[in-house]
Amino acid sequence: MSQLSEPYLSWWIAVLGEPPPHEPLADCANCPMCAEGKFLPEVKCCGYVPAIPNFRAGGALRAGGEARAYIERRLRTGRPTETWLRPTAEEEATYDRTRMRFGQTDASKCAYVTERGTCAIWAWRNATCATWFCRHGHGEVGGALWDAAADLFRFAEGGVAVLVAGDGYEKAAERAASVTWDDLRRLGGHELAALEDALREAWATWRAADEAARPTPPPRGPRGGAR
Repeated sequence: MSQLSEPYLSWWIAVLGEPPPHEPLADCANCPMCAEGKFLPEVKCCGYVPAIPNFRAGGALRAGGEARAYIERRLRTGRPTETWLRPTAEEEATYDRTRMRFGQTDASKCAYVTERGTCAIWAWRNATCATWFCRHGHGEVGGALWDAAADLFRFAEGGVAVLVAGDGYEKAAERAASVTWDDLRRLGGHELAALEDALREAWATWRAADEAARPTPPPRGPRGGAR
């Protein structure tokens, strides 16, 4: 199972033709940052209140259960618009004051974290959350890859949010299901194309690093056996 949720997984494959790498060092259930004392266990990397695109919030509403309950609460306590379910001005100001202590204070803790310490809307989180990993298998090269993916997917989800806006979040989710990456290419023009190119370049660099990190097989003898 990919760590990247939909629609971002499908978008990744549409651009690169293959699925993203797995990041085994980023284990939310056994947070390495908490183990090192860098994050509070009750906060982890959930140290900000994200803006959720209308169609992602609508997907959570349509799913029902805990996800719906949390979105409904945020519709009352957050800052909903036609295109985004945004944090309040106070929440944004709190994050700005505490961002240098990200993960180390509960002052800006995400409003979607459950009492169990899990994400109530994990399957419907935004592009920033979906592409953020605290550890990367190839260090800075891995970080650059996911940064490029985040830039592209944030731009794309913003376009989708505008395209499907109107008649509420659940209707937006229904409309978004039929939006293809080719649709976004037509709408995104040169800006989206440039972000796609940046992701392809970062992917090529990551692939080269991954190839270089693989162990060299032993030389083979004349009959095909290892020497």
